[in-house]
Amino acid sequence: MPFCPKYEAEYNEGIVKCSDCDIPLVDKLPEKPKEKEEEIPYLNEKFEILITENNEFDLLFYNSVLKKNGIESIVNSPKYYGNFNNIGLTSEHHLLVPTSQMEHAREIIKGLKAEKVNPEDIKGWEKAPEVEPEKVLPKKKVKELVDNIYIIIIIICITFIVLYNWRR
Repeated sequence: MPFCPKYEAEYNEGIVKCSDCDIPLVDKLPEKPKEKEEEIPYLNEKFEILITENNEFDLLFYNSVLKKNGIESIVNSPKYYGNFNNIGLTSEHHLLVPTSQMEHAREIIKGLKAEKVNPEDIKGWEKAPEVEPEKVLPKKKVKELVDNIYIIIIIICITFIVLYNWRR
């Protein structure tokens, strides 16, 4: 059976050109080179629990910092399935890392928790600079308060008008 080398379509015997691209057919398609399988690091490696905490959000932060430093990590949280007791801060969540990278991951997390981290050593984490609270002038506060009071009065008036007309 002849084949189109461009579209790899198979044709009946006796046909010599592809009906779509008008290229002469070949008896056998050239073999495609096998694509190199993508290596997945840590695929066969054992993962161990690095940290167990109730705060899933902290673990997600640690997870992102570890990944930016080339350490594969997984946050293992309980399945929710409509049980709202397991959301956020109320149940145990685990941060897992490969056994071979456990010590390096411990050092990074230890530094993050102690906040004794040189931001140049760890990619993806920087301590936020301390900012002085914004000084608000008393006049500005009073104006905002008065504006909010006007808005509340308008909402109350509209509510009374709607209720009055609705009863009629």
